[in-house]
Amino acid sequence: MTTIYLMRHGETEWNRTERMQGQQDCPLNDMGRRQAVRAGERLAALGVRFDAVISSPLCRALETAHIVSGTDMDAIATDPDIMEMGFGPYEGVSFADLPAEMFTFFGDPEHYPAPEGMETIPRLKERTARFLERLRAADPGGTVLVVAHGVALRVLLGHLMDDWVTGWKMPLENCCIYRLTLQEGTYSRPEKVETNPGDTGNNPLSIAEKAQIVLKKIRHLNAGRWPLIVAIDGRCGAGKTTLAAALSRETGCSVIHMDDYFPQPFQRTAERLATPGENVDHERLLAEVLRPLRDGERAFVRPYDCQSQQIGPAQDIPLTPVIIVEGSYSCHPSLWDEYDLRVFLDVDPTTQMDRIRARNGAAKAEEFRSRWIPLEELYFAAEGIAKRCDLYLT
Repeated sequence: MTTIYLMRHGETEWNRTERMQGQQDCPLNDMGRRQAVRAGERLAALGVRFDAVISSPLCRALETAHIVSGTDMDAIATDPDIMEMGFGPYEGVSFADLPAEMFTFFGDPEHYPAPEGMETIPRLKERTARFLERLRAADPGGTVLVVAHGVALRVLLGHLMDDWVTGWKMPLENCCIYRLTLQEGTYSRPEKVETNPGDTGNNPLSIAEKAQIVLKKIRHLNAGRWPLIVAIDGRCGAGKTTLAAALSRETGCSVIHMDDYFPQPFQRTAERLATPGENVDHERLLAEVLRPLRDGERAFVRPYDCQSQQIGPAQDIPLTPVIIVEGSYSCHPSLWDEYDLRVFLDVDPTTQMDRIRARNGAAKAEEFRSRWIPLEELYFAAEGIAKRCDLYLT
């Protein structure tokens, strides 16, 4: 059996400044190198060691492969069939200056062909399929790292998922990794690996940096719905409320807090609380907020008061182009399809407890540790929330 890790390269300056790269040979920037170091450290901590490394010949992919695997540059096999899509006259152009047909193409390439002068999707499908067939024929065994690029990897994932649309929409941030196996000539479905690419090692991203990452993702959404609704889920103490506030300051977007949807007394049964993700009144959030927003009807918040155990009066939600729903359980399965972007915010256990003690005091922190955190972890594990979200940040 061969275990394969498919990886996108780290950040380049053109990624940071939002310019089309294509087959231009752009090197990693300092952030991209830190992302690659962190991804390599995380894989090593998981016990992953690579027996072979294959890369696109472009330097941003080669350097990422070298940093992540520790393999000498001259020992890395290069394959032009996994180079990035050729964007022709649009390479080097700022996203802000791209013609409308480029965004139409990226939003639905199945029905809108690449603008003139670019490599076509059929051509990209053909060469990435050749790569997969060569790898299938070789079936080298052991563990193989393959480093390529955003659009090329989306097409590769489409082949492997046997579903072009799903592959095209899978999350592919810089240094994102998917794992699959090749056994007896058959590829398994790829699964996203939590390598924490947003973490830069000893210098975690600030709230402002995280906000910019989320805003960049929002700007590139082509969901065809208004308003865009973004969920920020994650572990308590990870900074979800702080991140939502930063996004609101930046954009003026409305923010909905999951704390306002604490389960009502009749919902707090032993049977319900034993079910992953049921420590929240997701039914009321769906009925009063998310469905009305989608249907163009009046949406309102009625905050739950834990002291009086009463639901407060209705407060209309200001309609803004983007609306944030922040808090644990915001990505509950019953709510998942209502969102256009889902963000998972993580935190290490020590920092988590330090923040909760500072925020809630020692007695409440113990209650979080013994009661609320286990319920969150049950939900995260059962639903695979961290792996499924579009962005994973710490």
